[in-house]
Amino acid sequence: MTTRALQLGLGAVAALTLLFMTGARAGEGHRPQSQEMAPPPRAPGASGLNWRLDRWLGVLARDATPDARWGESLHLERYGDAVRLELQPRPGSPLQTLRNEALEALGIRVIVRGTDRLDAWVPIDQIRAVAALDAVGHVAPPRRPIGTTGPMEAAGVALSGADRYHCTSLVGDGVNIAVLDANMGGFEQAMASGELPHTFDVPANLGGSGHGTACAEIVADMAPGAAIRPVRTETLAGLQYFVGTLPFEDIHVISQSEMYLGLSFGNSSGPICKAVDDAREEGAVWVASEGNIWPGHRWLGTWNDPDQDGWHDFGDGDEILELSKVSPGSLSINLDWNDYLTHEADLDVHLYRWSVNEWVLVASGEATNGPLVDPYEDAALSSAMSGTYGISIYGQKPPSGVMAMRILVLGDDKDSLEETSEGASYDPASCMNTVTTGAIAPSDWEAGSPAVYSGHGPTTDGRTKPEIMAPATASTQAMGSFTGTSAAAPHVAGALALVMESTGASAVDAVGILLNDATPLAEDAPNNQTGWGRLDLSVDHTTWACASGATGPCQTTCDSQGSATCEDSCAWSSCEAPEESCSGQDDDCDGLVDETFECALGETFTCTNACQTEGRATCLEGCNLGACETLEELCDGLDQDCDGALDETFECTLGREETCVTSCGSAGSSICEESCGWSECSPPEERCGGGDDDCDGSVDEGLSCDSGGCQGGRSSGGAPWLWLLVTTLALLGRQVARTRFL
Repeated sequence: MTTRALQLGLGAVAALTLLFMTGARAGEGHRPQSQEMAPPPRAPGASGLNWRLDRWLGVLARDATPDARWGESLHLERYGDAVRLELQPRPGSPLQTLRNEALEALGIRVIVRGTDRLDAWVPIDQIRAVAALDAVGHVAPPRRPIGTTGPMEAAGVALSGADRYHCTSLVGDGVNIAVLDANMGGFEQAMASGELPHTFDVPANLGGSGHGTACAEIVADMAPGAAIRPVRTETLAGLQYFVGTLPFEDIHVISQSEMYLGLSFGNSSGPICKAVDDAREEGAVWVASEGNIWPGHRWLGTWNDPDQDGWHDFGDGDEILELSKVSPGSLSINLDWNDYLTHEADLDVHLYRWSVNEWVLVASGEATNGPLVDPYEDAALSSAMSGTYGISIYGQKPPSGVMAMRILVLGDDKDSLEETSEGASYDPASCMNTVTTGAIAPSDWEAGSPAVYSGHGPTTDGRTKPEIMAPATASTQAMGSFTGTSAAAPHVAGALALVMESTGASAVDAVGILLNDATPLAEDAPNNQTGWGRLDLSVDHTTWACASGATGPCQTTCDSQGSATCEDSCAWSSCEAPEESCSGQDDDCDGLVDETFECALGETFTCTNACQTEGRATCLEGCNLGACETLEELCDGLDQDCDGALDETFECTLGREETCVTSCGSAGSSICEESCGWSECSPPEERCGGGDDDCDGSVDEGLSCDSGGCQGGRSSGGAPWLWLLVTTLALLGRQVARTRFL
């Protein structure tokens, strides 16, 4: 990826070779310290004019159709005979000193005014004239952002929990989100197809790639009720102009998936971070992607020139930092140093390619740095061959003391510096008031492992970045499969809208809620790899109870276990009673138990058993009536247990009568009573026998006796021995009967 993409088609191949490929350095061996390091010649440039623009105008004066490849570095956008350029006033002068009347006299048309610079269509033949105006401090190609897309993946709305908000009718209503991007191609088509249902202040003729439109689609997926305003910020001046309108707009959240190089040293200073701070003052939260910075693509260090030859020493005498490029493609080397406030040093960056046995210079960044030219250089190739490259830094005006520097390589993901460093975010991700977003691929969502390309902190001044991790994925109309930290940032912007609606919080307060609800991915959270953690929209701020369409158990009004269905509103339906089962309970809540079966589980019934006595049948599992079972033997003179004996478990059989010996020794009778126990022995009536039969203490009372026996209707007494024999036999029989049942 290059920082300045080709938009100007001009001609002639010789120009690039003449002005950039200044030749090889003579020397021997592969190691750079064995090759003499002579600084490439730097042509004097016109004051107030960007050095590349100055050289291009020089070529143009000799050849009306210079090499089209100049557009790589200039990023010139053409409109007829004019090109879009950035104009800055002289140092210390306000932008208002660049008066429209003076510019219009040269045929210049102002496009947009920022806070400290403006963009204008400048006729090519008037570029040097405008640079010579007293009020003009510097003329250069506009500063443009870099998109941060990565390899393709799937969608991530469900992963973030946004769907749980949607089904409770929380969709970001009342929240206005501005999507900032240099490219908004296909926006109108996405509106027409319904991908962007709520938009406002949509300008005509949005163009470029679909990068920004894809970001807007993600915001709409996350917060379909939020209103989205597309802001095509092709240049820094355009971004500044937008922020200047915020006091008159009702913007709550700003989403930007781009990064700017060469505007600050990542310490929350510079024009981008000022814009972020100004937006925060107006109550708007700026959400930005951390950037796709692959491992091995960055280096941090301090200026080191022990031999004072003007070349930076990367260590051990190496004045070239080697870079391995695995695949052919674009290659951009971006150097900046921590001199944005003083503008003391003036450094150049040179890119070499190892060819046979020597380093060959292939690209350079040689701006004369000063108050209006930031401490930043880039050397870029749009079609770099694979192989070994080298980076060197030359001090046209070396730092007088310790000065931090950093290099960022943009190109193929497999490119790798020989010596690399971690951390160092770029603008706007590095800004203190930015909600910086890292990326996690769906396949790693549960594990929480950041995508390999997801940039991270710390910033150059030691602050923790990113703040939060979000899904690196989306499926969009504008870009198809769309991923990277570019996709992560709009997920967070949309999530903020949902939290704002669900809690009533301001955008600033919603950030705190979102970070507090994030799922930590490390014990030391927040850290410089995953921030506060993974985006997790908590249902605590919603009425969410279940996932739409899910089913679950519940208790019915009759205490049976029924089932409930999760409705589209993510709330449970009323508990539906089950069909009646064989349970011994009223399952279907109709007031009846097991009514659809032969009997109710556990219920008992009387029945006639095999011996024609009363038994008991029980309702068994399956609610089928069991066999008629015998009962325990009862005292009723019947055979309940069908063993052929009556009342055998008791002392006697109910109603049976037997003889017994009374208390006075007479032969009486005893009856088996209702409890199946013997009654007391009842004496007989008095008989003529010479004894007390009825146990009343009298003998043969009421009887008259003579020599012939007793009179009075009773038989004569007979022999006493016979009475005694009968009585004894009766008593023995009774004792035997009693012994049987003991």
